[in-house]
Amino acid sequence: AVLGLRKHFGFAVNIRPAKIFKNLEPLCPLKPEIVSRAPVDMVIIRELVGDIYFGEHKTDGDRAWDIMDYTKDQIVPPLEFAFQTAMQRNKKVTVVDKANVLDCSRLWRRVANEVAPKYPDVKLEFMYVDNA
Repeated sequence: AVLGLRKHFGFAVNIRPAKIFKNLEPLCPLKPEIVSRAPVDMVIIRELVGDIYFGEHKTDGDRAWDIMDYTKDQIVPPLEFAFQTAMQRNKKVTVVDKANVLDCSRLWRRVANEVAPKYPDVKLEFMYVDNA
């Protein structure tokens, strides 16, 4: 139901704020030495434009696949949103991907590098999801 609504209204982003409040640190699943080093306060922008959400899904016996398909026009809105959000926060965007093996991720990186000059105050960096 939720995916249908997202597709119907053309939502391009999913906003996931993550913040640990000082008085709740003992309840945090992260190691205390990580939490005490620097406050956790980030906004994770997840895309909702193509990927495996709206692509082809198929199961045939013991085999299954999901088609991932993106266009530049689909990629720009979530990136713009991420950069605009970063302008109001810490001025940093980290694109987390699998560009070491996925062509779709390499396209995301290329488009991110094309969008970045519009936001010269925002630092752009990339990270493999395996390291996130």
